[in-house]
Amino acid sequence: MEHPAPSASPTFITFTAGVSADSARRLIDVVHRAALLSDGEVHLMIASAGGDVGAGLYAYHALRAIETTLVTYNVGVIQSMGVILFLAGSTRRASAHTKFVIHGASWTLNASYNERALSEKLALLKADNAIMAGILAERAGIEEQDAHALVASEHVKSAKEALACGLVHEIAEPRIPRGAPTEIIA
Repeated sequence: MEHPAPSASPTFITFTAGVSADSARRLIDVVHRAALLSDGEVHLMIASAGGDVGAGLYAYHALRAIETTLVTYNVGVIQSMGVILFLAGSTRRASAHTKFVIHGASWTLNASYNERALSEKLALLKADNAIMAGILAERAGIEEQDAHALVASEHVKSAKEALACGLVHEIAEPRIPRGAPTEIIA
């Protein structure tokens, strides 16, 4: 199958969806196609309330696997698994008046559970939190124990605070060149 010639400018993708299996698949498809058509860079602007841990981890690892320079931006509020998606960027930027909401996994109980079933669910939550903390530590360059503390309870970080702790590399607004390819996932 022949692919069109790469574009002279990077593609800009806006992701404002919650993190779900469907939005993760769509995001990976759009980023992969953009990587094939770009000059080596894909810019991903994120404002997401987060969502499903499994879908978020899939999207994070798939984004990291795509051979392109992925530049991620916080363009509003990024929460929960949205932060993990953001960390997939090889270059990470935040607009000045944005925030990150970092917290661990949660689960809504909507059935009756015995002690064993609750213990199993707790083990799953702890495993999810450990994975999220590991990604946070690795990508932000912070100590494991600090990453675990961030995931253990809700923390809100401004763009400046995110820069200070390594979540972002710089505070900068995205600049979309006239005529650059764009796509929105909402």
